[in-house]
Amino acid sequence: MTVPFSEGGIVRIPTGAIVVTVGAPGAGKSSWVARNFDPEQVLALDEFRRIVAGSDTDMDVGVEALDLLLAALDSRARRQITTVVDGQFTDPVARRRVLEVAARHGRPATAVCFVVSPEVAEARIARAQRWLSPRVLRRHVELVDEFCLQHPNEGWAEVTFLGDDDEEKLPVVRVALPASLPFDGPFDVIGDVHGCLAELDALLDRLGYAPPDEAGARRHPAGRLPVFVGDFADRGPDSAGVFRRVLAMHDAAALLAVPGNHCLKLLRWLEGKPVDLAHGLGSTVEQLAAAGPELQARVRAFLVSLPRVLVLAGGRLVVFHAALALHRVGRADQATLAQTAWGIVRGTDEYGLPVRDTRWTATWKTGPDEPFAVYGHSPVRAPLRLANTLDLDGGCCFGGYLAAYRWPEDELVCVPALRAYAESPKVDWRGCPPHLG
Repeated sequence: MTVPFSEGGIVRIPTGAIVVTVGAPGAGKSSWVARNFDPEQVLALDEFRRIVAGSDTDMDVGVEALDLLLAALDSRARRQITTVVDGQFTDPVARRRVLEVAARHGRPATAVCFVVSPEVAEARIARAQRWLSPRVLRRHVELVDEFCLQHPNEGWAEVTFLGDDDEEKLPVVRVALPASLPFDGPFDVIGDVHGCLAELDALLDRLGYAPPDEAGARRHPAGRLPVFVGDFADRGPDSAGVFRRVLAMHDAAALLAVPGNHCLKLLRWLEGKPVDLAHGLGSTVEQLAAAGPELQARVRAFLVSLPRVLVLAGGRLVVFHAALALHRVGRADQATLAQTAWGIVRGTDEYGLPVRDTRWTATWKTGPDEPFAVYGHSPVRAPLRLANTLDLDGGCCFGGYLAAYRWPEDELVCVPALRAYAESPKVDWRGCPPHLG
């Protein structure tokens, strides 16, 4: 598909795609890439020239630099990592080699072509205090013109042309999310329950769910669907009871959920693997052991079935447990899976507890058409919005609150914990969130 000249707006690329810039020197490629992508997403041909020859302006090592870049691209494509290949790529042979990598790993390849006049390119090169032969520059411009004519024959999944000579007016990029599950809502996204069955039932009452049926399932009369951010058990008084409630709703196709880090630790125990029984897991193990093998088997099957990330409502709502940069949605590498369950840690505090790194939230841009992310894992005194994300973990087991986010209404519903079931060394959870008094 060809996207015509863009004047502002948004360019969307598929998750796991290979994006290649095509344009003459001074066309604004690298500036546009730097504004729209994180450094970890970019393979810049100039950087590989520097690796090979010690200088990013040494044109004599172009083939060797491209060989190294393609080796890195091959590894990333195999892992389905969204990658931007930043360079001129006016040479059709170089573009063909990139397309071969994309085809080998079944990755969509998108070309973003920068079409500017030689005069604009010359002015930008001069402002950057660089020099390029006018003859060489004009040859690159001619090759860009040839690409504009020949690109339908090259095999690109999509080609976007950017022709505005004002760099600040060029479109921004958003990574298109993977295919959404066939659920459009409305949803009630529920924070970390941690064994607090009484509070969970109180929250479902406030949300308007019917009393439990004979099997223990609770349904909403208007068809609302609860979505749990994980960590059903540990620390609270009735982890087995929470699982019975959740399993009944799951069996009735009346909920969606993702697993949290406590879920994964419990799963290790259920699979007979060694695991540390700290942080409330020991109590959960005792309750499930007393309940017998049937409940244990059902809990295990349930946890195994859960996806790490839920993409809902056509990509407008994304739910995970702990942390996930937008461009990692759809990836299944170990680093991404670890982030969804355990978050990103940048050290420990004076209590020896992990300090959560929330910089990933900045990848979720605000706007009416942007996906909204909801998660838990990190207890907060009141539901916390950062960029286009929401942390729902109310520290219920510590005496805080249990929260739900009603989508698409953009409303919060909270119930206070009946009491503190576990100690929190650095936060006094009484009276949280503040509006609960």
